[in-house]
Amino acid sequence: MNLDIALDTSKTRVRRMVLHEFGHALGCSHEHSSPAAKIKWKENAVYDHYREMNRWDERTVDHNVLRVIQTTQYSPFDDKSIMIYRIPAKLTLDNFSVPEKPTELSSTDKSFIAMMYPPNDVWCNRCKGRIDTSNPNEGHKYCMIHSDYLCAGCYSNHRRRLVGKKRCWYHPNTPVR
Repeated sequence: MNLDIALDTSKTRVRRMVLHEFGHALGCSHEHSSPAAKIKWKENAVYDHYREMNRWDERTVDHNVLRVIQTTQYSPFDDKSIMIYRIPAKLTLDNFSVPEKPTELSSTDKSFIAMMYPPNDVWCNRCKGRIDTSNPNEGHKYCMIHSDYLCAGCYSNHRRRLVGKKRCWYHPNTPVR
């Protein structure tokens, strides 16, 4: 955890650091480490950059920047995520960059956290029936694209209607609008 805060640190920077580190506490990973990121790094330039900027050794750079986390739950790549580092174009082979660190939670950050930590009682956005999310036997899904909680029955119908449309990452093998 990095809370390198001094008396003269701006409120914006403190807020960004707190949101980023709290994201880790909630289980969020660095966005640039997502399997969806597909960033083409210039590894030697990355090592040099973080050695100069943060005094990080190669192992720390590998852990915090270069590694791709193999996980089963992740959102589409979001360069506005509070969980991404600033990425100068000189660190990538294709000049991809994130010029500034985001200072607010992105809509994807909010949706992903809401999916990971749903309230105990939610209502199906289709049939309006109550869903008890604390009961593992009561099926429900959260659709990130549509920002919908769906009961098991409505989720089944939802999947059938999505044929031929863009993919929804909650059910990645099924296209959606």
